[in-house]
Amino acid sequence: MGLCSEDRHIEDAETDADILYLRAASRIRASDPGWIEGRAVQNREFTTGQPAAPGASVSIKQAIRNATPKHFLIPASGAYRTPPLAPGQYEITFHSQILGRGAADVEEQPVIAHPGGCTVVNGSFETFAGIDGHVLGTDRKPSRNVRVELGEVRPTGEVRRMSNVWSNTSADGQFHLERIPLGRFVVGVNIGGTPRENEPFDPVYAPGTQSAARAQVLVITPNK
Repeated sequence: MGLCSEDRHIEDAETDADILYLRAASRIRASDPGWIEGRAVQNREFTTGQPAAPGASVSIKQAIRNATPKHFLIPASGAYRTPPLAPGQYEITFHSQILGRGAADVEEQPVIAHPGGCTVVNGSFETFAGIDGHVLGTDRKPSRNVRVELGEVRPTGEVRRMSNVWSNTSADGQFHLERIPLGRFVVGVNIGGTPRENEPFDPVYAPGTQSAARAQVLVITPNK
C-alpha cells in the first residue's frame, strides 16, 4: 500500500499518528509518485551499525524500452532515498568505486514503485575478507572451543564489538573469521562481555594483551 507499510505497525489502541497514517493512505491516487529507499552495506548485514559500502551509488531504470537510468550517489551513512518516481516497475543496480558491483537484496527484478509510497531495496557488497589464526592458553597449548570475536576500532579509539563476526576455535586452537567489512579491527576474546564460566576473564586482544590500546590493529582492504 505504500508509505513503507511493510514496516508500519498499527497498534491496537489507535493514536493520532495511526489516524494520520490511515487518512494519508486513503487519499493516495494511482498517479501519485512514489520513491525507493534503502541502505547500501557490506556483506548483507542490514543491522544497525553495520558499516556502509564506501563510495556507493544506485542506478534506477524504468523497466521500459530505451529508458534512461538515473544515478544517485549514496551518502557515507549508507542510507538513500530517491526523488519522486512515477509509479511503475524499475530495475535497480548498485555500484561502489571500491567494492565494484553490488547485489540488490530483492527476490526478483524489476521492483515496483508504489503510488504515493515507498519500496525498500537494500544493496549489499561482498568484501571476501577473512582472518585466520590460533589461540593459545597461558600454558602455550592450543585452546579449543574459545569464542574469538572481531572488534571495530572507532575514530575515538574505542573498540565496538562486531557481534555478527565470530568463530569458535577447533581442537587445535584454530579459528577463521569471514565476511569482514573494510576498516580497522582488532581480534580478541570476550570483547564487550563480562567474565563467565567458559571465559572467566576480562577481554583479551591479540597478540595477548588486555589493553585495547596495545592490541594489534588489522587494516582490512578489498579482497584481503
